[in-house]
Amino acid sequence: MDKAADITQAAAAVGAKTPFLLDDGTVSKEYGTLGTGMHAGLPGHGFVLVDANGNQVWKGDHPSTWIDPKELLTIVKGKLGL
Repeated sequence: MDKAADITQAAAAVGAKTPFLLDDGTVSKEYGTLGTGMHAGLPGHGFVLVDANGNQVWKGDHPSTWIDPKELLTIVKGKLGL
């Protein structure tokens, strides 16, 4: 629930260029991840894998706000059959 300016500043500080999504809870609710993070009723720190047809094929909840990128990539590749 951070503000766009805060996220943009934090991303710039570490050189991140990945797009991000600001969610008021609407998107999290649609993907079944609302309230699965650190705070009940709020968008959490999770990942949703959506295929080319717009279908959710996997979701992962990471309440610690961190998952090793290699672990995440392994999970995603497995779900994609790579």
